[in-house]
Amino acid sequence: MERDALWLWFTEIFGLSSNRTNMILKKYNSIDGLFKIPESVLMNDDLFSLKEKKEIIMCDTIHQKRKIANLLSKGIHVISIDNPLYPTLLKNITNPPFVLFCAGNTQSLNSSYPITIVGTRNPDEYGRKSARNISGELALLGACIVSGLANGCDRECHMAAVENNASTIGVCACGINIDYPKESHSMKKEICRNGCIISEFPINYPVRRQNFAIRNRILSGLSLSTIVIQCTVKSGTMLTANYAIGQDRDVYVLTGDPYNPLSQGPLSLLQDGASPFIESLAIIEHYRNIYKKPLILPQAADNNLKVDAAAFKGKNKNSKAKKIFDNTLPEKKESCCNNDEKKKILDSLPKEQRDVLLLLGKKPLQIDELAAKTALPSYRLLSILTELELVSYIQAMPGGMYKSLL
Repeated sequence: MERDALWLWFTEIFGLSSNRTNMILKKYNSIDGLFKIPESVLMNDDLFSLKEKKEIIMCDTIHQKRKIANLLSKGIHVISIDNPLYPTLLKNITNPPFVLFCAGNTQSLNSSYPITIVGTRNPDEYGRKSARNISGELALLGACIVSGLANGCDRECHMAAVENNASTIGVCACGINIDYPKESHSMKKEICRNGCIISEFPINYPVRRQNFAIRNRILSGLSLSTIVIQCTVKSGTMLTANYAIGQDRDVYVLTGDPYNPLSQGPLSLLQDGASPFIESLAIIEHYRNIYKKPLILPQAADNNLKVDAAAFKGKNKNSKAKKIFDNTLPEKKESCCNNDEKKKILDSLPKEQRDVLLLLGKKPLQIDELAAKTALPSYRLLSILTELELVSYIQAMPGGMYKSLL
């Protein structure tokens, strides 16, 4: 709490991240450097007002500690840039927020595959369906969906992730306790089950027009890439995409009718070097190959699972979920590695995945047999089997059978 309180003090005295605050931190090396300035030097420094100089000399974070404790009692976390929970990707942008206010699952802030999806507040039917389908597909593939809580495309993206029990992060342009838009209250509650709501604006901070441009750098900064659904050339969505480019992040765009004004933004980005969105799996595979992080799919409550189990057992040929995962199935082959490599793989896996893989190493088994031997709930076993298929450690066979490829 000590560091969180110190950074909260800093933002209350000097304001949110800006050219000026960054200049102060650069001049004195860090926030701690402020308190090492000799008083005679400090009093002659034109960077600070007289009031600010007095605050530095008398710095006492008791008030901020009390505020943090009070917010925590209400379920709101204060996460400073020095806090281990602070998102690593966001920390690496040019002007990261010094403090984040967060409600919900703070672990989602450092998900393996965060992807931002943004678009207009007024999409047509094509844009609305695309936002929901792309978000849902990426959620099923283990991505954490980041968006801006607005009506339209943002709402479709958040709700698709929620419906698949995946992590999603909503970034506010006001205090996180302010319901903006008005219809967002119930959606925020749903998001906080597995994901979280964040803002750099303090509690009760009102909605102001300029807040959205400030907020948008966080939307892109949190993620490996930004996907643009539909927008006009002059829009907040384009600003987010341009932030992503400036932050050296990937930008994907959904192409559409070139005569539709809502396609002009994406087509402009495409002309400037953005990549066309082709399929969700290709994006996840791209990052998995770079970062070598395992694909861990969301664990769903049994009565709320949105993936049709039959699709994964070859019974639903038209299922969109099956189509996504079909591309990941390896060719039929015998053991892919020697005993040492196999042991190394097994040791690297979570216990549940390892237990399932060891059972399949003895002989192919049907999913019902696996369920009986592992005593795992059906929804969890299905998730584990899908995870192992995605990394080519097992293969699905006719009749609901699975075999090890190790």
